[in-house]
Amino acid sequence: MTEAFKIALAPYMIEGGDFEPGMLTMMAGWPTIQTDDGEEIMDDTLDTENFGFVGYTNTTLTISCGGDWQNPHTVVIAFSNGELIIESCEEGTFDDNHELYQEIKALFTGINPDDIPEVPQTRQELNYEMQQCIAREDYKRCAEIRDEIKERFGEG
Repeated sequence: MTEAFKIALAPYMIEGGDFEPGMLTMMAGWPTIQTDDGEEIMDDTLDTENFGFVGYTNTTLTISCGGDWQNPHTVVIAFSNGELIIESCEEGTFDDNHELYQEIKALFTGINPDDIPEVPQTRQELNYEMQQCIAREDYKRCAEIRDEIKERFGEG
């Protein structure tokens, strides 16, 4: 795993100095999956309640995850052109490799906290901020937020 890739992943893997890879759900483009609660089929954010590392390369990280009420999925996170992207998400089996977990955790122990970029705001946080800007008639900031939403999430 390259140093640049680790630094890009760090805000989603380290919180308050602790290794917390379940925060990957905060990444832009994190997958939603269809779940069936017995009454209806709905879109649901893929959970990291059950989480395991499958493998990694210099530019990819493969994990398996899902909630207690979700089928496990395999997610490949790629580092391309200086950005993190969700390369794929497919239903799979849960993989929990303790040795690999410890190996990946060790990769992040040497990162200087000052080098960790801030986690960008989530879509929900941006929507809330945009509503606050509208309420105080700060339309310039509202347009900036709208543009960020379009750029990061592909919609307005």
